[in-house]
Amino acid sequence: MIISNRSSKFALFSKEFLRRHGLHLLGTATTWFLLDIAYYSQKLFQKDIFSAVGWLPSAGSMSALDELYKIARAQTLIALCGTVPGAAEVFPARFPSTCHGISAASDKAGAIIGARYPPGIGMRNSLIVLGVISILGFFFKFLVPKGKSLEEMSRENEDEGAQVQSNEVELTV
Repeated sequence: MIISNRSSKFALFSKEFLRRHGLHLLGTATTWFLLDIAYYSQKLFQKDIFSAVGWLPSAGSMSALDELYKIARAQTLIALCGTVPGAAEVFPARFPSTCHGISAASDKAGAIIGARYPPGIGMRNSLIVLGVISILGFFFKFLVPKGKSLEEMSRENEDEGAQVQSNEVELTV
């Protein structure tokens, strides 16, 4: 029986981790951060936004059911446009909870900024800024690999040549 003791194991935030997964972590954390700024700003100020873009007339000009329908229609459109599928398995088996935790912390920081986003620059300028933030988030998502298996992305099975062979230990039973 041969047991392979591969030296390809690497620590979190080591140079090897950053070489293999640094862009993946940057992609997930930055995408979540930027998109949550836009998402929470839009959610908290949606009444003002919907009125400013003409999706929601003044409350006195419609019945409660009409208002409910128009708000639901606008929220459905926003939800459909804002749905971004996340990559569930990007990091190797040793790191997913830590890396997703870092991305989630980044997400919460974006939510805090989005909740505190000052609407004092005017609705038009606010929407332009939030649009630019969303576009930046869109481009950062391309750092997250798609269409590859977890083994291909993690590259943990790639041979290290002679180094792996020299670390193999032969046991006889």
